[in-house]
Amino acid sequence: MFAVRTWPKGRCFFFGTLMFPMEMKMPNTDHVKGEAKKMEGRVKDAAGAATDNPKLQAKGKKDKLEGEARKAKGDLKDAMKPKK
Repeated sequence: MFAVRTWPKGRCFFFGTLMFPMEMKMPNTDHVKGEAKKMEGRVKDAAGAATDNPKLQAKGKKDKLEGEARKAKGDLKDAMKPKK
């Protein structure tokens, strides 16, 4: 269960088990999905190496690259946003 709470001075907040300072921007969905895809790729790569399965290893490497590309897309979106 996730909870969102604000500290009395409003300097940071909790979202589940993560704590973000108020000055820090929340990551966009491309950053989050890209990191999730990279983690999925790492797991597949490690499982393929452990079971000596080159197809699974290749899928893991592809997923890692796909995650990095999606994360780069999120960085580009952030760069294109107007500064406040």
